[in-house]
Amino acid sequence: MYSGVFVPWTDSHQNGTDLLTKYTPHPPYERPKVQSGDTTKWDISLFVKVLLNSRPPFVDMSNRALVEGLKCLRETRNSLCHTESNRITPAEFTPLYKDLFDALLVIGASTMEFKNVEDDAQNLEWNELLYQVKQTSAQDKDMLQGIDT
Repeated sequence: MYSGVFVPWTDSHQNGTDLLTKYTPHPPYERPKVQSGDTTKWDISLFVKVLLNSRPPFVDMSNRALVEGLKCLRETRNSLCHTESNRITPAEFTPLYKDLFDALLVIGASTMEFKNVEDDAQNLEWNELLYQVKQTSAQDKDMLQGIDT
């Protein structure tokens, strides 16, 4: 942001540095990720915190559906990634899936995009699916290691 005008986000270090004038990362171990400006390295929790807690916020806080949709994404991610047994039952998954679907629609995803993701997930070879899950969980490991330091 320059002179009160937002500039396009380019996943650059300059974007991250500028963002730090509007958002203070909590916990502090998130600061390097924010400062990098590389949103491809952010998890959904950090992304939602930046959108909702920047001053001024990047989303219209009076748009309750959007705010609640973003919070739902974060909470669903946390529910799925922080289960005590590392498993989730179909009875637990079904309402989370519906809430996630509804939240994604509110923030701009189309039904067709969601259908494409479902199709991709069902058509993936198990080893490719496992690889993608491991890649996603590696971001959580980075975050947890930051807590330990």
